[in-house]
Amino acid sequence: MFRSGNIPWNKGSKSMVSLLCFGCGQVFEREACEAARHERSYCSQACCQKDPMFKLCKECSKVLPIESFQKQGKSKLTGRQYYVPRCKECNAPRRYQQQEKRRARKAAVRCDLTGKQWDYILAVFEGKCVYCGKVLEIPCQDHFIPLSAGGPHTASNILPSCRRCNSSKNSSPPQEWLGSTEFSQLSAILGSLG
Repeated sequence: MFRSGNIPWNKGSKSMVSLLCFGCGQVFEREACEAARHERSYCSQACCQKDPMFKLCKECSKVLPIESFQKQGKSKLTGRQYYVPRCKECNAPRRYQQQEKRRARKAAVRCDLTGKQWDYILAVFEGKCVYCGKVLEIPCQDHFIPLSAGGPHTASNILPSCRRCNSSKNSSPPQEWLGSTEFSQLSAILGSLG
């Protein structure tokens, strides 16, 4: 007969692992099997809910102080601060590559927008976002036909938008992002600008 007491992993001895709490910075112990299941470690539920002091970098797998990470935003629901998953050191090359890619794309297309033209475009739209109508404190230059789709960086392709709408539209085609009537209206306005 087979007894459960003879199974070596069922003898009652539990191996413990020392971990660093990401919330308060204190060292605490937890069972090895449970510690392996979690990427982050907190000593209590209260520490889990407050802003962290430490974070695990997804690129280099080091536990670093929270100051080593760039802020990403705050949760509207809880008010908790969120950070980019990679530390500043690991994120820098990736960010540089993205900027270089965008510069190269912009250099490959026609680029003749002047400051006067941009001021005129802002005046035509009364300093409001073209998509949501919000008054712009810091206007973004939205490429109506995205640079990734071969759109030029000219007065006939630039619209003022808020950061939220510009990020939401991203590189999607304007026909898909807007309705057909809004698309035809904006196309007509852009034709008159350029």
